[in-house]
Amino acid sequence: MKKLVTAILCALSMCAIAQPVELIVPHGAGGPADTVARRIQVFLGERGVKVVVVNKAGASSMIGVDYFNKCSKHCLVVSGDTALTAYRDQKENFPRDFFKRAVPVALLGVVSNVLVARKDLGVDTLQPLRSLMELSRVQGLTFGTAGVGTTSHDIAEKMCALAIRCSVLVPYKSVSFALLDLYGGRIDAYAVPTLGMNKDTLSRVAIVAVLSEQRLANLPKVPTATEQGVPLAVNTAYLLFSNGVDSSLDTTLAEVVTTVEFESLMLEMGFNVDRRSARQFWDDRLRTKL
Repeated sequence: MKKLVTAILCALSMCAIAQPVELIVPHGAGGPADTVARRIQVFLGERGVKVVVVNKAGASSMIGVDYFNKCSKHCLVVSGDTALTAYRDQKENFPRDFFKRAVPVALLGVVSNVLVARKDLGVDTLQPLRSLMELSRVQGLTFGTAGVGTTSHDIAEKMCALAIRCSVLVPYKSVSFALLDLYGGRIDAYAVPTLGMNKDTLSRVAIVAVLSEQRLANLPKVPTATEQGVPLAVNTAYLLFSNGVDSSLDTTLAEVVTTVEFESLMLEMGFNVDRRSARQFWDDRLRTKL
């Protein structure tokens, strides 16, 4: 009887919904992408779509992307745009099939980044941090990153350009791991997406600058990097991709993420809503020179 029901569901193109859909996160548990994925998992589950979150961290998201490429059933992947586009021209390193196979289903939203530092450094703006960087060329002021090509890596490189040979970049599989080392004094600074910040984070770090075009509503007293004389504004867009195995499910997902309820969820998490279609945004992003 069970096999008969499954066969009927398949005939109605509902196999992907009847069976759990894998939502792949090419980053570690506890980070921003993982947080987004698990909220999506609950949201879709309440609407009849069974989702299992699978974390495949490492190699600056390439392990997760490779896993997505090899998925034979209907699979989804959620990630920030920078990590996915950084290697698009490096054929020998990045799983190129991703750009041929991935179907952008939803532009979840855009988040700002905040540069934070160890509290005991005694810095609360960029200028004293720059001075400290210039004075610490021997010791090496350390910046945490989420891996080569990620947003935090891009920000760290730009900060390092402010002082010659001053910094050491330390890669992490997840924002949560980097923050633990920041709390413990093992790294000096890190660029955190705003959706990765909570009251605990705010109380344990020094917030140096907002890395967006304007100040944040929840951090009104923290000046932007541009206000402090450093034109550095780096936002991260999070997208949901499908491997296109079940186009009907993709259509359903695309409709779900345009609902008022889903938009409210993204706003609650700290996203700035971008109403461009996922396809339009992704095509524009791929045309942008990094």
